[in-house]
Amino acid sequence: MNKDLPYAVSISLTEEWSYGPQIDSTRVKYFVNRIVKNIQMSALEIPSQSFEVSDVDEPGFACTIKMYQQNSPAIITMPLIRGMAYATFEFVSATPRISTIHSMLTVNGRVSGNMTGKRFEIALNNNQTWLLYAIDSDITLNFNENQFVGIEPVTNVLHLAKKQAEASASAVLDAQEGETVHNEMYLHIFTYNPRMNDISICLNIISILSWQKSTFNYEEFKQWLVNIS
Repeated sequence: MNKDLPYAVSISLTEEWSYGPQIDSTRVKYFVNRIVKNIQMSALEIPSQSFEVSDVDEPGFACTIKMYQQNSPAIITMPLIRGMAYATFEFVSATPRISTIHSMLTVNGRVSGNMTGKRFEIALNNNQTWLLYAIDSDITLNFNENQFVGIEPVTNVLHLAKKQAEASASAVLDAQEGETVHNEMYLHIFTYNPRMNDISICLNIISILSWQKSTFNYEEFKQWLVNIS
């Protein structure tokens, strides 16, 4: 959740890293992505930070967050999985609002106005482009003053993903826009390094082309974690 914009969910995806103390000339204790609020998703009907967390899995890699407003039918439900290729927002009677700490330059090549469809390209001034998908049906949003806002409440599933530089990778996102990719994600998010004093670290440097081509058994993965010694 976002303390500065408490009714929104921020998505951070950068290539900038912060490093912990060095162990020796070739290793550090840890490294993490820097948190930059590249893009936010919220709803006009949810001005307060009322939310519930459920479905937390045993390793702690996944959960579901539901945002809501008292005495309102508006709900946003978000199934979250570490390493997911796109963020999923299940809207019920809520008006989408997409914003950013950067500047939106264009949406689908346009600088303002109403736009209707199921796929939108949002170009930012930090050289990132984000893809917004409406899964169930077309939606109409208005691009104005650095926000992309629905013209009415929707009941729909929306996906947000950072567009990849490789055309083939973006094509995979387009092809998988309506798919559930729960099990495929877990395959790529855990690395164990016994050389680092038995420290286990999570990574999500995933090839968009790789996660959707692999087979994976989640129960076997959990047992593997339990058996680490």
